Amino acid sequence: MLVTYDQLVYVNGVQVYPIYKSTDNGTTWTHVTDVVPSQNFPGETLTSQPFLYEVPQTVGGLAAGTILLAGNIMKADRSTSRIVIYKSTNQGTSWSLLSTVDTGGPAVYDPSPTSTTTTIWEPSLNIDSSGNLVCYFSDERQKANNILQAVSYRRSTDGGLTWGAEGNVAAIPNKSDRPGMITVTRSPNGKYMAVYEVVNRPSQSLNTAVVYYKFSDDGVTWTANDLGTPIQLSNGRGIGSSPM
Repeated sequence: MLVTYDQLVYVNGVQVYPIYKSTDNGTTWTHVTDVVPSQNFPGETLTSQPFLYEVPQTVGGLAAGTILLAGNIMKADRSTSRIVIYKSTNQGTSWSLLSTVDTGGPAVYDPSPTSTTTTIWEPSLNIDSSGNLVCYFSDERQKANNILQAVSYRRSTDGGLTWGAEGNVAAIPNKSDRPGMITVTRSPNGKYMAVYEVVNRPSQSLNTAVVYYKFSDDGVTWTANDLGTPIQLSNGRGIGSSPM
C-alpha cells in the first residue's frame, strides 16, 4: 500500500509530496522518498492536492503497475497553478516527471459570483473506455461563459506525455454553482461514475457543498450543462464537501 498527502511544512525550503508504504495492510508505515516538484520547476515551491493512481493496463508507454502521482503545484506567492504528473516504475521507490497537464492563474479561492479567478485545482486520474489516460480537474477559467467553476478533463492518447483538448464533466452557466474535487470510478457494469462537491449549494449563504454524481458510458462523454444528482437519503440528508 502507498500513501501520500498534502504536507504544508517545508523540507529544505520547499514543500514536497511524501511517499509512505505499508507491507502489513496499513498497520505500520515507512517513509520511502519525497517527490520534489521544485527540482523540475524552479520557484514553484508549494505542493497541494496529490492523487495516487496505479495504471491497471498498458497505456501508451506506461506499463501496467506503473504508479502515477498527480498534483497541483504553485509558486511561493501563489501567482500560478500547475497540474503535473510524476511516475514510478518501481512501486514508489523513485519518481520522474511525466508531464504538465495544464496551467492556470493564481491560486486564489473566491467562490463568489463576482469572482475573476482563473485557478485550476484538484486533479484525479482514470482510464477511459478506449484505454486512454484521463486527468480530471477543477477549472475556473471559463468565466466568460458565466461558469464560476467547472469540473473538466484532458485526455492523453500516449500514456500521459501529451494532452488533448479540454472537455467538461459539469459546467453550469449561472455564476453560482461551483463543482469541484472530482473523482471518477468505473463500475462493474462498465459505466463511469463521477462524484464532486458543488460549492454554493443549496445557496451561497447556506453553503453545505452538496455532493453530486453523474454517469458516463466512456468516461469522457458527459452532459456538461446538467449538474447531476445529489447523493441523498430518502429523509433528505446527504453528504457535503471533498468526496472520494
